Amino acid sequence: MQEEEVSAATALAHWAAVANSLCPKLPKQTLEYQASVISLHSASRCMHMPEAREFLDEYVRRMLSIILNQNPANLGFTEKNCINQSIQHAMKALMQLDPVELFEKHFKSLSCLFDENQTYYSGMRSNWNGFTSEGCLEERTRAVEIFCDNKGIEKLTTYCVSKPGPCPLWAEGNSMHLNKILKSIAVVDGYIDEKEGFVKEVLRGLGELTEVEMKAADYVDLLIDILESLKEICKCGVDISQPQFKLAQIFHPFWQDFTVKLISSGSILLKLMAWDQMNELIIEAHKSTPRAESYIISGAGLPWVDGTYTFSKYDLVDQSVQYTYTPTGKPENDVKLLTLSRCKMQTGAKWWYISYADEKSPGTDKDIDYYQKTVEKDKTGDVDLEMTGPPLDAWVVASRRANHECRHDGRRLSRLQTEVIYSTRITDPGSVWTINAPGGCEPLLQNAVLPC
Repeated sequence: MQEEEVSAATALAHWAAVANSLCPKLPKQTLEYQASVISLHSASRCMHMPEAREFLDEYVRRMLSIILNQNPANLGFTEKNCINQSIQHAMKALMQLDPVELFEKHFKSLSCLFDENQTYYSGMRSNWNGFTSEGCLEERTRAVEIFCDNKGIEKLTTYCVSKPGPCPLWAEGNSMHLNKILKSIAVVDGYIDEKEGFVKEVLRGLGELTEVEMKAADYVDLLIDILESLKEICKCGVDISQPQFKLAQIFHPFWQDFTVKLISSGSILLKLMAWDQMNELIIEAHKSTPRAESYIISGAGLPWVDGTYTFSKYDLVDQSVQYTYTPTGKPENDVKLLTLSRCKMQTGAKWWYISYADEKSPGTDKDIDYYQKTVEKDKTGDVDLEMTGPPLDAWVVASRRANHECRHDGRRLSRLQTEVIYSTRITDPGSVWTINAPGGCEPLLQNAVLPC
């Protein structure tokens, strides 16, 4: 439906029709698909009318509950189109409310609209024959995008900040709805500044919870769900230059302190929850270690391999990473570019190499590998410990293959020093910190034992 103007008389008639069909005195309340669309469209176009707000207050959540309880497998194109339009018009109308109206009158409406378990979004599964019908989850995502584009996150944050005392997001009965809203925000990328303020308010309220409030069995499950949503919203890879990194800077310290609070409690339930969180914290620490800006290699058996290798590229898909160095001495055969890189093999395994990069096809089997190291896993969580940087020990001579010729006896690699330099923020490129031992650079790999 196009965004044409709607007269006051027409809008009032549409709202009255819905009110009559949903009258509690009727033996059976019904909502026609087309009536849902035109009444919500009228509301979105006539929010200057007090009656539009009254209509939303009284009926929008009931209407959403009805249309989102429909099984998409039983609907035709026209019915689905009506539901999709109803969702969008409802969201557009709600986004015209001020922060107070939105939170105090329609926090539950947002929860209903964003609930991923609504039949229309999730589809249905039969327990007796295993039949599954697909849902229309993309319509939920579209509604969340309308919410974010129209400053919905900011409005909720503004309301919370304006209220003295405990965070209203965690007021009695609100936490369940907060969980659904957090899950929805997690499915859309971007909106970092908006998410930052909201996450701060969520964490403020979470930190205010007492042990008595948290240890109820059903509340523990809810807390776990909310923490999972926060992890998804604030997740950040190894690239600290990304805007997403500032969300991790907010959440990760809180997550650690909150876990300590849980493990120090007197509740067995909370302690068990804390130990699960502790394991995830360790894994996240591995995964989110900031990537080094450069590595300095010295003492290699091939002296012209020594030098500073600077970060070149990272592939999010296969998690390959590459650092490059242009030799300054007189390397063999006019080697012009050396790489310190991690490659994904055909078997799926990941290996680190110090190689001569082929000028026309770098990163392929045309490279000449000199030293190599297989990727190791973390014993606690099967986490790739080297996704953020190369190993500091256990390098060996690269395997001799027809097109991977090792030009020198690898046993000459007796000492390899690695100095890690991290850029603290992309906005301050001159600010770096270095891992140093007292009095100088610490040899992190000494007397490597290599095969004969």
